[in-house]
Amino acid sequence: MQVNRTLFPVSGAYSAVSKLNDTLEDLQVQLATQKKASTLSALGSDRMFDLTIRSRLSRLDGYASNIDMVNLRLDFLGNSVSRLDEIEADLRSDLSASGVGSDAITMATATQTSYNRLDEVLTLLNGDLNGRYLFGGSITDSKPVVTADTLIDGTATRAGLKQVIAERKLADMGGTTGLGRVDVDQIQLSAAAGATNEVVVSESTTANGPVISAVDVGAMSNVTATPDVGPPANSTIAFSGLPNDGETLTITVTQPDGSTQDYTFTAVSGAPAAPGEFQIGVDADETATNFLARFSGLVTDNTVTLAEDGAHDFGVKLTGMSTDSTTLSVMEQTTTAPHVLTVRVDAQPGEGEVLTVSYTLPDGGEGSFDVAATTDDPPAPGQFLIGADQEETAANIASAMTAQLANLRDTDLAAASANQATEDLITTNGAPPRRVDGPPFDTATGMVDGTEANTVIWYTGESVAAGESARRTASARVGESTTAYYGVLGNEQGLADLVRASAVMAAESFSTDDDADVARYSALAQHQVTRLADVNNSQTGSIEVIALELGLAEATVGSASDRNKTYAAQLETMLADIESVDINEVAMQLLTVRTNLEASYQTMSTLSELSLVNFMR
Repeated sequence: MQVNRTLFPVSGAYSAVSKLNDTLEDLQVQLATQKKASTLSALGSDRMFDLTIRSRLSRLDGYASNIDMVNLRLDFLGNSVSRLDEIEADLRSDLSASGVGSDAITMATATQTSYNRLDEVLTLLNGDLNGRYLFGGSITDSKPVVTADTLIDGTATRAGLKQVIAERKLADMGGTTGLGRVDVDQIQLSAAAGATNEVVVSESTTANGPVISAVDVGAMSNVTATPDVGPPANSTIAFSGLPNDGETLTITVTQPDGSTQDYTFTAVSGAPAAPGEFQIGVDADETATNFLARFSGLVTDNTVTLAEDGAHDFGVKLTGMSTDSTTLSVMEQTTTAPHVLTVRVDAQPGEGEVLTVSYTLPDGGEGSFDVAATTDDPPAPGQFLIGADQEETAANIASAMTAQLANLRDTDLAAASANQATEDLITTNGAPPRRVDGPPFDTATGMVDGTEANTVIWYTGESVAAGESARRTASARVGESTTAYYGVLGNEQGLADLVRASAVMAAESFSTDDDADVARYSALAQHQVTRLADVNNSQTGSIEVIALELGLAEATVGSASDRNKTYAAQLETMLADIESVDINEVAMQLLTVRTNLEASYQTMSTLSELSLVNFMR
């Protein structure tokens, strides 16, 4: 009888051996790869932790890539800003040199030197890194600024800086022979014969000068006064017959400062004995002639008026007049535009007594000029000759003030016009360029926005409103909760000021043989020194602040990089705990399983050959 194999559970033994074989294979794979499993499912409950850790490591790899990119761009921006700071210092140093420089070399070369610097500045602002322009904020696919040639000279259809400056100068000067939009007038009231029995009393033609506010003939017989429609609002005094002895007429004049002055004329039958008296003639015609003859005896031309030619932003703005003389009376109307200053010569001034006129210029600069009384003939610049009478002295004051305004026109005013035009064209914060509303320009009263069709737009990158941060126009995530902001805009205040300072000096030309040009150069250079002064370094958008903020961005990126590396190392350790195996432990398990497997194979082999005959043996 043979023993049935069912007496031994072969299938169960095979299953156990198969499992041992699978375990052996897994251990061999672990030994080769040093990993617990080749699939996520094999990790069991640890697979969720594994996926989470790997996701975080992937994000850290992305941050590392961003950090490399940002560091490259920060290096580029840092080098460019550093060079711009050097150019600023060089330009400021040149323009602050004593006067026009040794032998006027600084002045003679100022235009070309400034153009070269402007060209380098604009080239730096147009710099790109791998095709990405970094001085235009988020607009990175086009150059943010124009070339130096385009900015200075414009194009066939678009006005550049030279043209905008020329227009502004005409508007501020009132034409090439104007006096800064200021009228100088000695005459206050004048009289001339009209019809045979009439006298026409006229106001000054000076804008906003003294005006005839009333002509009162009172009870004077046979005399009428008829005002004309102005301005100037003249008045016609007609004698239809003879007035009576002692009768009066009064002309009231309102001065620019609002005060009033009465001129009273008295008809007398005999020879006039006092100013304002006129003799009654044999008829109306002779009486009118006598009145006209005595008019200048009372209404003398002893007053000089300086008046702005209108209420606008152009030209010299009169802010005040003062004197150390007791014989000169000063009146001011500076409350509302246009402003008017008046000086009246009540008696002859003394030698050296001074009149001072204060003003502001279109770019906001303030100044003053003096005219001093002298007996030297001819008087030196800035002096007026004390005349034979009050009227002649007043005329000399008017001439001296005219000369001072003409000098101001050609020097400080011309420099201020160029400065203001540069401010109007090279704008910041996305503001459009501004131009004089003309032609005609010499009588302009307002400004208009320039457009891309008619005016050079110097900057076409991104702009931010005042008070907003330019750095936020470019950003990159460099950490789980860290973002680096590193945008730079070519029209930030400090960069725009550097462009303005170099551009205005490049657009202007100077002759070392012209004293007015020397003074204009000095005024223009001084303004640029002030514009680029170290005191502005702390202002938002200055080159120094930009450099500092880029440095802070670089520090932020560096700190984030260090944190990311530390975090990544921690995650790698955690991942290794989940995925990796201990080689020694695996080797021992492998030997144990192998021994068990070999024993199982031997036992199964022996049992597979077992029979009753063999058993009984």
